Amino acid sequence: MPIKKNKGLPSNFNEMFEATKALQKCIEIKCKKEEEQLKKNKYVIEQEKLIKDFHNNIEKNVNRYKNDKVKGELEFQKFFFKYNKAYTNLEIKIIKEKYRNDFLNCQLKGCYNESLLRFNFTIDNLLFYSNKNTEIYKLASKYKNKFEETKLTVEDINTFDSDKKKIELNKIISEFKNNMIKLKNKLNKRDNI
Repeated sequence: MPIKKNKGLPSNFNEMFEATKALQKCIEIKCKKEEEQLKKNKYVIEQEKLIKDFHNNIEKNVNRYKNDKVKGELEFQKFFFKYNKAYTNLEIKIIKEKYRNDFLNCQLKGCYNESLLRFNFTIDNLLFYSNKNTEIYKLASKYKNKFEETKLTVEDINTFDSDKKKIELNKIISEFKNNMIKLKNKLNKRDNI
């Protein structure tokens, strides 16, 4: 499949979906063993447990605060922040794991064109949908320029993914702080009436 250049427009969803399917099919054929090993990673298992705990706590929170929406939202924001932080930290640990490197080596060896196409769609979408002054836009620009000149490597994918996760976590922290201030102000106004 030839690599299509995106001319600054958002990626066509169908093309992106097809690229993802093509990459997954290639991985299933050529890297099945490495993918299975990656899924057995202790951090992946911790992530699955974290997701289950998150859903259980949402249900408990809804039942506990069904009569006080503001306090419920406040508690939800705290829990959601803790969950996101823990989940992102696990994702960063997974990026550093040997099994992920083995998987990516296989993926790049056997499915390079599909991987590059999917990576380019990711970069193009970040560039299109992000404000030019943001860290995520700067990161995407750096990699867009880099891969016009060099070949995609495991180290580059890991660095990109790790940096992207850190930027996303910083954004979550910032949004959390803003939401907490708004909710506490709302709670104080309500309690002072």
